[in-house]
Amino acid sequence: MPQPSSHYTQANGLRLHYLESGAPDPNVPPILLLHGFPTNSHLYRNILP
Repeated sequence: MPQPSSHYTQANGLRLHYLESGAPDPNVPPILLLHGFPTNSHLYRNILP
């Protein structure tokens, strides 16, 4: 299974990190998974495609 790709973006003066996983499909809407403090993206390792 491919690893998620790591990206950064800027918003309101903050540098935000996000991961993308799975192949884009115009027929399927994206899903946004958010975690809180003190967790991280590792929380979703078993459900990402």
